[in-house]
Amino acid sequence: MIGLLGEVGKGLAGRLSAAVALPGLLFLGAVYLAAGVAGWHPGDGLSGVFGAHGSALDLGAFVAWSGAHLKSLQDAGTAAIAVTAVAVFLLALAAALAAQLVGWAIQRMWLGSLPFAGALTRRRADRWRAADERLDEPARQIRAGEQPDEARIAELSARRNEIALHPPRAATWMGDRLLAVESRVHVTYGLDLASAWPRLWLVASDAARAEFGLARDAFDRAARLGGWGILYGLLGLAWYPALLIGVATELVAWRTARLGADRLAEATEAIVDLHVHDLAEQVHVSPPAGVFDPETGRTITRLLRKGA
Repeated sequence: MIGLLGEVGKGLAGRLSAAVALPGLLFLGAVYLAAGVAGWHPGDGLSGVFGAHGSALDLGAFVAWSGAHLKSLQDAGTAAIAVTAVAVFLLALAAALAAQLVGWAIQRMWLGSLPFAGALTRRRADRWRAADERLDEPARQIRAGEQPDEARIAELSARRNEIALHPPRAATWMGDRLLAVESRVHVTYGLDLASAWPRLWLVASDAARAEFGLARDAFDRAARLGGWGILYGLLGLAWYPALLIGVATELVAWRTARLGADRLAEATEAIVDLHVHDLAEQVHVSPPAGVFDPETGRTITRLLRKGA
C-alpha cells in the first residue's frame, strides 16, 4: 500500500502555475486588505500587525491607505512599478509553496499520521466491532433458515461501513478507505497490492489510468485547499475576516478530500477488477477454468516478490 499512497502524493509537488495564478494573488490581496484597514506601515514593525481587528471592515481607511501607497509607487516611476510586480509574483509563489507544504502535512494527517494515532485506531476498531456484532443476529437467522429483515441488515451494514469497510487499521476514515482496497483485493484475489500495483498500472487501459489520475488530482487539490485554509487562519490572527475564510475553506477541503479518497479507492479497485486477468496473462499464470481465484493471486504474488 506504500506505493499506492506514494502515488497519491505525487500531484502535490507539481502544477505550481495553477496554484500561483489565482490563489496566491488572492491571498496577497487579503494580506494587503488587512494591512490597509490597520493602516500598517513598514516602520510600525510587528506592533502594527494585530491592529486590524478593531477596524477590520473599515473600507474608508483602506481606500485612503491604498491610495497613498499607490500614489507613492506611481511617483517612484516605471522601474519601481516593475520591481513591485516582480515582488508580488515572488510573494505569490512563496505563498503557493507554503500552501503546498502545509497541504502535504494535512494530507498525511487525513491519512492517519496523527498524534495518538494508535489510541484513535483502537477506538475506531472498537466502534467497528460493536457495529459488526449487531449483524450477528441476522446471520444467525440465515443459518437457521429463517427470513431475516433485509432492510434491517442494510441499515446495520451501512452503519458499520460508515466507520470503515474493513476492521480499522488507520486513525482516520480516509486512511482506512484507502487501506480497505489492499484488504479487499487480498481477500478477493489473493494479491498483494503493493507488489502487483506497478504491473497493473502498466497493463491498465488509458481510460482506467485517466480516471485514476483525475481521482488522485482531486484528492491532491483538496489537500492544497486545506493548506490555503491554514494560511488564511494564520492571517486571521491579525484580521478576523480571514479566520472565517480559513475555517470555511478548511471545512470544504475536508469534505472534498473525503469524496476524493472514496473516488480514488474506487478507481484503484476498478483497475484491479478490470485488469487482473491481463496481469495474469502477462506473467503467464493461467487461472483455473478462467476464474481468478485467491490461489491464482497468491501464485502471482510469489512470482512478483521474487522470493522477497
